[in-house]
Amino acid sequence: MGATKNFFKSKKPWSEFKDKMLGWYLKPYINKLLYMPKRLYIIDCFAGKGKFDDGSIGSPLIIANKIREILNDTNRKNREINGIFIENKYGKYLKENLTGYTKCFSKNKSFEECIDGICELARKANIFLYIDPYGIKNLKFDYINKMCSSSCEGCNSIEMFINFSSIGFIREACRLLKYNHDVFKDEIEGDEDDYEIQEVSIENMNRIFNGDSWQQIIKDFYNKKISFYSLEEKITQEYMKNFNSEFKYCLNIPIRTKQKNTPKYRMIFCTNSNDGLILMNQNMNDTLKLMKEEEAKGQISLFNLLGFNNEECLEKYIIRHINDNSKIEYKDLVCKTIMDVNIRYNEHDIREKLSIMEKQSIIKIDRIPKKGYTPKRKLTGWDTRKYDIIIFKLSTLLI
Repeated sequence: MGATKNFFKSKKPWSEFKDKMLGWYLKPYINKLLYMPKRLYIIDCFAGKGKFDDGSIGSPLIIANKIREILNDTNRKNREINGIFIENKYGKYLKENLTGYTKCFSKNKSFEECIDGICELARKANIFLYIDPYGIKNLKFDYINKMCSSSCEGCNSIEMFINFSSIGFIREACRLLKYNHDVFKDEIEGDEDDYEIQEVSIENMNRIFNGDSWQQIIKDFYNKKISFYSLEEKITQEYMKNFNSEFKYCLNIPIRTKQKNTPKYRMIFCTNSNDGLILMNQNMNDTLKLMKEEEAKGQISLFNLLGFNNEECLEKYIIRHINDNSKIEYKDLVCKTIMDVNIRYNEHDIREKLSIMEKQSIIKIDRIPKKGYTPKRKLTGWDTRKYDIIIFKLSTLLI
């Protein structure tokens, strides 16, 4: 891996779409969280310069511009929002690029030095963490666990959007276990990032992975029990298991420059909110479709998901959860199904399938008006703000 000195020369294509996902999600997220009478902090944990040498803006200015929009909206009752931008190496440039932005504060410190401060904020406010480091060495899970535990202490909301460099992790794992990583060089050729050399210890790798299970996965690959594609997939899935104790939902999107190669890295999203899951699922699903369209125009394909647009039947995933319950609330069903398919389908796809299943008498859907709402006609839509939607299995539904 190269040094970060060249990282900010120009914005890479994969960074463009990573930042688009961040910017798209922040608007509805902020709108929802500020309905609560609590302060909200958007924290960019590895902010960088804020702007690339070619003039492209980075995540700090994307966040700062969203905050500016909120502060300029005088119709809002709650505008208690702040941006915290952590950057040690390029703090001077970051501070300059944030000049003129209100309630946006740069911290010329390392992420590790700010952990306790973030925990203090999490105890008294809602927080969104954007964690996009220059590699893997700063992703120690005990840091994440500590921040999540602090949020729980204050009964506050916490969400995270994390860049997990799965290839970087595998490369370091092979070095530590004395394996020659030339055996998978062709799989990632041309996909080198300008990230810093890691040189972490086995102890630190265990802290990143929250255990040593990564070692057996690497050994399985070198013993030819799994392919390199499966190696990257298994490392990611095993890493994501760490978040199950802290978050109800986790999604990931693989990012690559060429379809023939394994992902450059994975963007992982963690939330305890049904709405948050549905929104980010839509965001990632739309991004996949956009990449597919660009590929058709002869441009590079940055995102690809195994099984996307395959002929697997969405109905089987839906039936699985309806069969487990005599009845199930609509949003719960949507979220359970999304967790099964991991961004292959969006909420609209699930609604369409439910409508078909209802017409086929596979399921029954009740729509119950909420207090204060009197419908003028029979309810047939999906507006959960106005009515509760309950889905029942019928006796004809096979188990």
